[in-house]
Amino acid sequence: MGKSLRFRLTKFAVASLALVALGVGPAVAAPSPSPQPTGTPLPSVTPTPTGSPSASPTTTPIPVNPAAPNTCSAKAALGQKAFPRLYVYAFDVTTGRTLINLNGTAQTPSASVLKVLTAAAAIVHVPATQRATTTVLSVPSQPGVLVLKGGGDFSLTKTVAPAYTTYTKAARLSTLAANTLTLLTPGIPISKIILDSTYFEENSYNPAWKLSDRTNGYISPITALQVDAGRLNGDLTSKKYDGTRSSTPILDAGRAFRTALGDAAKTATLEVAPTPTDASPVASVNSMPMSFWLNHALMASDNTETEFIGRHAAIAAGNPSTFAGV
Repeated sequence: MGKSLRFRLTKFAVASLALVALGVGPAVAAPSPSPQPTGTPLPSVTPTPTGSPSASPTTTPIPVNPAAPNTCSAKAALGQKAFPRLYVYAFDVTTGRTLINLNGTAQTPSASVLKVLTAAAAIVHVPATQRATTTVLSVPSQPGVLVLKGGGDFSLTKTVAPAYTTYTKAARLSTLAANTLTLLTPGIPISKIILDSTYFEENSYNPAWKLSDRTNGYISPITALQVDAGRLNGDLTSKKYDGTRSSTPILDAGRAFRTALGDAAKTATLEVAPTPTDASPVASVNSMPMSFWLNHALMASDNTETEFIGRHAAIAAGNPSTFAGV
């Protein structure tokens, strides 16, 4: 990512933090603009005489316009009576000038402000074009055995077009299955599908999260292999759409892939395990790029998506792909 793009994205992250902060709280006066220099008049210039002498002209000083006063104020937003308390500290990254400091040094639950910090970490460490890859591998030493290896794509979907999920242009298991079937040796049934979620060192539900957040749709277990962000039914075109998150997202992905393979895998068993050392790639699908994830996560305040972004940022930074690593 170029320096100019990093700068714009970083300013966007800071601006997002300010926007998050402006949602609640009591009134606070906007700071007065600092006085600006008025400029120094240019010195007089005496030209060299040519011919008859003449008076030495002087140049007219060019005025330096002071910066326009700060007409943007957070006062109205901060004064909403519906919001009981606000903690916010915002400053200008160019000048260091404090713009708002309202309980800025007090400790408080940070809520979705952490999404902005996670996005900033990804902007620093992860290329904007990076995509998560889900791969199918065959095992030469075990004919009939396939591996479905997750690459940290929460948006991988079991829906089939024209159905869709909340994640635009998500990679589809149906595409992965169709590509796999065209490349397999004919006549050998698929007897087992190994489900590999080891791309993340830790695949679990954070013990600090409420178990009820699975059933109310807030967040899924964070596993490197899952479909539809762990939703039981993420099809937005279905009357049975259900935001409830599964407690077995890896197995759910395996079941959905087995279904997508059709008759060729209808009796295949599922096993959660690492990929055998002699496995070789057969087919793969890619997610949308990190830049797309960042935009959607911040705009939709998507918890699962942000957690996945954090895992990819941790990996890129050389940290463990665990909650502690993030």
